[in-house]
Amino acid sequence: MEFLDKLVLPQSLEHIQLLHYMMMLVLFLYIPFTGLLMGSISLSLWFKRKARVTGNPLYLKLSSDIIRTATFKKTAGFILAMLPPFVLTFIVAQILHQLKIASVGYLFFGSLLGVAAVILVYIYRYSLEFKGLFGKMEGVGEVESYFESAKDLNRFSGPWALFMMISSTYFVIAGVALGIYANEWEASKNLLLIFLSGSFFIKWLYVFAFGFAVTAAVMLFRFFYWEGGIKDESEEYKELARDTFTKVAMYSAYSLPLLILIHTIQIPATSMSRTTLLYSAFAAVLVFGLFHAIYEIAKKKNSNATSWALLFLVFSAMALIIGDQTAFKQSTKLNSIKLGAEYDSTMKQMLAAAG
Repeated sequence: MEFLDKLVLPQSLEHIQLLHYMMMLVLFLYIPFTGLLMGSISLSLWFKRKARVTGNPLYLKLSSDIIRTATFKKTAGFILAMLPPFVLTFIVAQILHQLKIASVGYLFFGSLLGVAAVILVYIYRYSLEFKGLFGKMEGVGEVESYFESAKDLNRFSGPWALFMMISSTYFVIAGVALGIYANEWEASKNLLLIFLSGSFFIKWLYVFAFGFAVTAAVMLFRFFYWEGGIKDESEEYKELARDTFTKVAMYSAYSLPLLILIHTIQIPATSMSRTTLLYSAFAAVLVFGLFHAIYEIAKKKNSNATSWALLFLVFSAMALIIGDQTAFKQSTKLNSIKLGAEYDSTMKQMLAAAG
C-alpha cells in the first residue's frame, strides 16, 4: 500500500506508544460490535430458515428480534463497525512503517469489505421488517409487488451480509495479528499466506465464537433485564428465547478457553511476555465466570445474571486484546526504536537549519 506510506508522518517513541493505546481502544469497540453483527446475522438467518421449515411463527419473530436488537442504531454501524478498520489501517501503517509486510494491505481490504458488510446487514434488517409489514397486507393491490421485492431483497442481502462480514473480519484480524507473528513477516509477501496461516485462522475463529456468545448474552440482557425485560410477549416465546440463547452462549463459550490457549501457544517467543501470558490467562478465567452466570439464568431464571454474563464476556475479550497488544508492541519494538531515532535525527536537523 504505497499510497498509505506516503501519508505516514515521522513519529517519536512517545507518539508510537500513544498509537498502541489508540489501537487497543479501537479494538475494544470493533471486536465486540462486529462479533455481535456476525453472530446476529448468523442466528437470524438460521431461525428464519427454521421458521420456514417448521412453520412456527415464533422462530420468525425471534429472527427479527435478534437482528433488530443488534442493529439498534444506524450510526452505531458506522462508528463501531465501518470506521474502526480504516483507523486501524492508518495506525498500523504508522507503527509498521518501513517494514515490508502485508498488514496494511490486509487491513485496507478488510475495511472496504466491512463497508459493504455493514450496509448489507442493515438492508437485511429493514427488508425483513418491510417483508413482515407488507406480508400482513398481502393480496392488496400494489402491496403484493412491494412484498415480493422486499422478500427478494431480504433473501439476497442476508447471506451476502454474512459472507462479507466473515471476509471483512478475517482480513482485519489477519492484518492486526500479523504484527505479532514476526516469523511470518517474510512469508506475508505471498498473498496466499492469509488463507494458509493457522495463526490467523485460530484468532479469527475466536472472534467468530465470541460473536455467537456475545450475541446470546446481549439478547438475554435485552429480553430479561433491560427496562424490566420484554413485555406483552407470551410465556412460550420468553421460554423459547431463554432456552435458545442460554444454549448458544454456553456452546459457543465452551470453545473460547481452548481457542485462547491455542492462540497464546502460537505467539512466537520473540513476542511473548509475562504480561501477555497474564492477560491471556485472565481472559480464560473470565469465561468460566460466564459459565456460572449462564447457569444462574438457565436454572434459577435469575435475570440479574444476564448483566454479569455480558460483562464477563466483554471483559474477557478486552483482556485478550490487551495481551495481544502487548505482544504486538514487543514484536515491533526494534522497528519502533528505529523510527524514533529517525524522528529525533530529523528534528535535530530541522532545529539546526532553523537556528
